[in-house]
Amino acid sequence: MDTEKELLSYLEKYGNTRESDLIEFGTKVSGQNKIELEETLSKLVMKGWVKRIVHDRIDSNITYIAKGGWPLELALRIEADAMGVKDKEKLMADAKRILEEAEIAAEKRIRKKFPEVTKRPSTKSLKGKKKLR
Repeated sequence: MDTEKELLSYLEKYGNTRESDLIEFGTKVSGQNKIELEETLSKLVMKGWVKRIVHDRIDSNITYIAKGGWPLELALRIEADAMGVKDKEKLMADAKRILEEAEIAAEKRIRKKFPEVTKRPSTKSLKGKKKLR
């Protein structure tokens, strides 16, 4: 996971990067060989955390690596590392609390604005009816 984190931090800092440059960077910081790093990148692609982009306007078809969708926890850790935050666990707890509060507020607004959509069937109306299989 440390190698993945290093590669993702590099992408966060420098943006879209040629795959060969990212692999070269990875060999320097992790000590892994090129094949292991290509496998690590492939895993990141499968997770959706990075994307491979083939540059179609250059004859040699250079492959670039771009950021994908990162899980919130991973993105926060990378940002915290980049900013030099010491207490990462407190940052994570604060971020989760803020997201939970935002979710509750959003649900309240939806219920208020669209009451007909958010009504749930009462349990009284289901009494005496056959259960569906």
